[in-house]
Amino acid sequence: MGYDDRDTIYTCLPMFHINGLFCALYAGLIVGAHVVVAPRFGLSSFWDDIIDHEVTAGTHIGAVTTRCCGCRGRMSPRPRSKPCFCAT
Repeated sequence: MGYDDRDTIYTCLPMFHINGLFCALYAGLIVGAHVVVAPRFGLSSFWDDIIDHEVTAGTHIGAVTTRCCGCRGRMSPRPRSKPCFCAT
């Protein structure tokens, strides 16, 4: 994934989902990055979480991308930084 110890990795997936567990949590722990695990995906709080935690990278599934793209104008302003997300 290319993470390093300067990253803050975000996931809103449950830990029983292999993406949340291995691509976010374990990968972050291995390289010494900060890992933010949201209690659940929330369309209204997604970008606020990214901004508040200064997220630099994250993982999610395609359904999250679809929901975020379909809600233009109804969510918080986009973050000032440009986090990189990997969807599976």
